[in-house]
Amino acid sequence: MPGMQILIVNGSAALATIEQQHQKNLGAYNETLQKLQKRYYLKPKHVVYTRRGRHVYNYHGRYWWKIEYLGRKGKTSRIRWHYVPLGATQKPLDVPDPPKDPLLGLKYQKFANGDLLMDAAIYEKFKHLFRNCIVFRVLK
Repeated sequence: MPGMQILIVNGSAALATIEQQHQKNLGAYNETLQKLQKRYYLKPKHVVYTRRGRHVYNYHGRYWWKIEYLGRKGKTSRIRWHYVPLGATQKPLDVPDPPKDPLLGLKYQKFANGDLLMDAAIYEKFKHLFRNCIVFRVLK
């Protein structure tokens, strides 16, 4: 049915353990990139806050950043971050493959009480994560 959305009661708690484990894996991967002196950083999630924080939207994917070293100012290293628009499935050519992201493609709106709102098509792809949650179907 077009325009159908899914409300998942306390869905953020169901995602928390998966996100924490992936963050650990990604932290190790980013450290590997740093040791190889590749100036890239992989960010797994992008969070968008609307005016006054009324709405919070979360997008899971691969967000590549390139780090530009600008020298030192006193004891502090100065760097600048540049977004690298490669898309969700690509990576820079000279870096090793990143760890698999179990939440790749997940998009949702998060409410202050921990509930999640997402499109029905996205929910169908990730419904195995929300087996123990109460789910409501909502028309747009």
